Amino acid sequence: MTRIGIVGTSSISERFAEAVAIVAGVEVSRVASRDAGRARAFADAIGAPHTAVGLADLLAAPDVDAVYLASPNAVHAAQVREAVDAGIPVLVEKPAVLSAEQWHAAVSHARERGVVLLEAMRSGYDPGLDAVRGLLPRLGVVRRVSLRYEKRSARYDHVLAGEQTNIFDPALGGSALRDLGVYPLHALVRLFGAPLAIDGVRVG
Repeated sequence: MTRIGIVGTSSISERFAEAVAIVAGVEVSRVASRDAGRARAFADAIGAPHTAVGLADLLAAPDVDAVYLASPNAVHAAQVREAVDAGIPVLVEKPAVLSAEQWHAAVSHARERGVVLLEAMRSGYDPGLDAVRGLLPRLGVVRRVSLRYEKRSARYDHVLAGEQTNIFDPALGGSALRDLGVYPLHALVRLFGAPLAIDGVRVG
């Protein structure tokens, strides 16, 4: 049995716990939050038996074999390093970090320590993407591609009310691009490679 500790008590952590519950050989053993009460309430909601206050407490727990980091984007890099230093395999929510340099550093550090590090980018492992890649040679030279992902954010009502939310807070590494926007960008790079140049246009 692989016992997973969750860092973060957002809706994505809840969906992760639901997925774990239907997979044999895996269970959520602990939930960590900076607030003990919040950790306990979330653990009770998803059926996890134990809690931890903060990442260090979670990593030191005897019943944690791996961690799932669903914390604000801005703290991912430091938390990944802390978990890797503890020898604990890491599944970090997308975007794993805020820059290519941070990712290369994290991967290098994990390799040096012999620790598994994986970004929770589900679409990257979708057989449909592999099927598209396999069909590309039939198209000849691809000169233009348009990839879009449009969805009304569950937090949009908070934004309209003037409230700040983690996923859209630049101070926490949040933005529309780093939330749903990573999906078309990730697919673009997987299918066609890293871009040689990038231009951005702000609309609205």
